[in-house]
Amino acid sequence: MTNSQVKQAIDETIGRQPLMDEAFVQKVLDGKQHRKKQLPFIQPAIVLLLLFVVGGMLYFMPQSDEQLAVDIEEQYLTDEEEQLIKNYYSAILNKNKKSFEELSSIPFDQAVERYSKFYLEQPLQVLKKIENEEFVIVYIKLHSNGTDYLDRIELINSTGKVDLDLTQSLFQYESDITLPKFITLDYKVAPTAPVMQDVDFDKEKVHTQQVNGTTLYLVPRKGGMQHIIETDDGLYIDLNITSNMTIYTIAGNKDTTYFINDETKEATYLFRNQFGDYQMITGHVQYGGVSTYNTDFHDNPVALFIGDKPKIVTIDQGQLMYADVFENVQFMNPDEFYSTESAGPNLLVKYTDDYQQISTYYEFIGIDELQDSRTVNMYEAKPEHLKNVLVQNRYKYNIQYKFNNGTLHYTDDTRIFIKKPESEDEKPYSGELIEKTYTNIQIETKGNQYFITGDNGFSWTLTRTAPRILKDKKGIEYTVPNFDDVPE
Repeated sequence: MTNSQVKQAIDETIGRQPLMDEAFVQKVLDGKQHRKKQLPFIQPAIVLLLLFVVGGMLYFMPQSDEQLAVDIEEQYLTDEEEQLIKNYYSAILNKNKKSFEELSSIPFDQAVERYSKFYLEQPLQVLKKIENEEFVIVYIKLHSNGTDYLDRIELINSTGKVDLDLTQSLFQYESDITLPKFITLDYKVAPTAPVMQDVDFDKEKVHTQQVNGTTLYLVPRKGGMQHIIETDDGLYIDLNITSNMTIYTIAGNKDTTYFINDETKEATYLFRNQFGDYQMITGHVQYGGVSTYNTDFHDNPVALFIGDKPKIVTIDQGQLMYADVFENVQFMNPDEFYSTESAGPNLLVKYTDDYQQISTYYEFIGIDELQDSRTVNMYEAKPEHLKNVLVQNRYKYNIQYKFNNGTLHYTDDTRIFIKKPESEDEKPYSGELIEKTYTNIQIETKGNQYFITGDNGFSWTLTRTAPRILKDKKGIEYTVPNFDDVPE
């Protein structure tokens, strides 16, 4: 190797800028360099050695744990609920046992195993929230290998922790759902009313009233008044009603009585059958009353109980009979996503989550079968419906939306006239007027839904649930003109 080649190799090793010239290299090779002349070579070599050592230490040192945070696309959660859910999934994602045990009493290893196949680092969607006194049920959409699933977790009110049933498999979630065309009904004999064996109250010291040939006792209990019936043959029947609210009674005939709890909108149907025995069944009603309907194919009137566990109730061969509407229906997604309302003799079946709402009315075509009224396109959504129309909040008439030539004008007018002002500082009314205008409004429809968009990210989805009723994702209802008058 020549002197120039040695110099070039050293220069390339240390850097682009040459640290030595030809004369210095020659002296090094000849062993004639002076001691103090060695420093320009030794110092860069030491620097390089230190860099290699430090770099190696950094390379082989364990990396610090990077804590990943879960992003929740929340819908209708409180700030506390949203944060609890984020922390819960983040602890699982980061395998942080200590944090997880502060958030849930579920075994940590089982929780990690349960969620191991899901992409928790992706934004998670809240599809449904169901509240009750003890806990809040939240359905979260999880994703794995091209398939969506639903995780059902419970937020416990008393502890502020997350709970779930580890024995329950995750539901496979289908976003493109349909409702069945027909619903078949299987009728069962209603349960026998619970007859009390011991009477533990003083009949002379409680409130009473006469109801359809029986005596209704209102017995003070913890949580409200217990409602007990004494029949004309001396039986005492617990109506399973404890409430401080007014209980309305409706006597259909001498053997039929409805008791309606105005607090819960729950109706108790008490019936004395042909054998002299009392039968009883409960269910939810819509407006604090019970309506019965005659049909062309059944001798006795039919009553509708609604809600998430709807029932059809009637009399057949002298006995009280009922059918669970959802018993034979193979629904996509959990049953908790479905509920019912009544519209005369028809039953409105609704599928709702926070991202969509699908509904349709069913009508009787026989005592044991309901038919989907979509076969006549009764409540179809069309873009021209909202071309130039006023949409008004069903229960707050001061809130209005006016569609007009590609714009949407919103008003919330709570002003109430007080008096004529006596000075410029006085106002003639109380309340205020809130107005906002959205431009470039576009309307697309699919089935019974209107998808409304505009400038600056405006988006509004409405579902047509009746000829003159629209409902948004929050469940707020609006009234409109009769769209059936719009020409095809």
